[in-house]
Amino acid sequence: MAKKLVDFLKDASEEDVKKFEAMDEVIADNVKEAMYDDTSVKESIKGLEDTITDLKAKLEETKNDKEMRKSIEAQLREQLKSYISIVDGVEKIDLKRAINDNGKDLRLKLDMKAAGTITTGSILYLNAASDDNAVLPLQENVLRLVSDVTPSSARAITIAEIAAGEGDAAVVAEGAAKPQMDTDYTERTIQAVKIAVWEKFSEETLYDFPAFVSECMRIMLSRVRLKEESTILGGVSLPAYTLSGFKVATPNYFDAIVAAYTQVASASGMSFRPNALILNPVDFSTILSAKATDGSYLFEEIERRLPNLQIIQSTNVTAGNFVIGDFNYMHIRDWQPAEISVGWVNDDFTKNLVTVVAEERVIYYVKAQDAAAFVADSFSNVITAITPA
Repeated sequence: MAKKLVDFLKDASEEDVKKFEAMDEVIADNVKEAMYDDTSVKESIKGLEDTITDLKAKLEETKNDKEMRKSIEAQLREQLKSYISIVDGVEKIDLKRAINDNGKDLRLKLDMKAAGTITTGSILYLNAASDDNAVLPLQENVLRLVSDVTPSSARAITIAEIAAGEGDAAVVAEGAAKPQMDTDYTERTIQAVKIAVWEKFSEETLYDFPAFVSECMRIMLSRVRLKEESTILGGVSLPAYTLSGFKVATPNYFDAIVAAYTQVASASGMSFRPNALILNPVDFSTILSAKATDGSYLFEEIERRLPNLQIIQSTNVTAGNFVIGDFNYMHIRDWQPAEISVGWVNDDFTKNLVTVVAEERVIYYVKAQDAAAFVADSFSNVITAITPA
């Protein structure tokens, strides 16, 4: 009986489950009042109770799953519902009252990967998925799409880097001594950096609720993310092209990419496998439109010969330059996730102004022993290096 109910009710609606919850109470009362001598009857009732308990647990899981898929606007609508009203058919948000009720500091923290929950009266965590799976206006920068990104449990990370070493693995004969490897390590501590921007808005600008979500958050947080990308690309030390012995007659951009790809793969004994090429949109268009002598497009050659290499564009890479590598070894750690803070500064209140701050604290690094997973250079330098003398 229990199994049939689970199978039949596993997709039940919330309304149906409420009915079963009421049934659960009735069953519990009957069990207390009735004196059953038949063991099979007792077991059947117990099985029914277990079934309803299991069904309620499954419903709670479904409810949580739906919560995970709520959009930013849906989360704001739910958490700030006390401040939303409809005036002349237009939805409005009372920012003054929302800020006052939260100690003049309405702080909205964005968790891009998990559902939102309130932790204090003035902190609101927001998720990034919507009920209809629509793409949110807030986009991650390209580095976050291909790198190793996880939260950080501290504002600084200490990593172990290889400074020097001797010895290597070898084939060992039976009874012979095994070779020793002696590696010297050093420690390096990386602190979180803060990236932030603020802007002042009139209340009229932010009064409309959808405009507050789509414009304020999207533009300001996008600027923070773009600055994060340029900071990382300019802050990590990546090797230039140095491979010798690779020569190509009349080389082009495609040949330069293949040469850099080969350096990464050969320098590590294939431990590193380049998974992304980041270049400026201008260079992307150049490659996209360039043709080989046989009339075929170079871009098609890249896709055909390097099928596992993702080609992505970023204005944070200067035109004429590129970065290629195994970005699994580019580490980004979020100590303070991107957030929006709304409040009043000085005489903002009397002027009907609102100050909005977008900020994050992030840790980033590439270990010294993993630097060979990348090549960062200009197309002209690499083409010159691979041109036969």
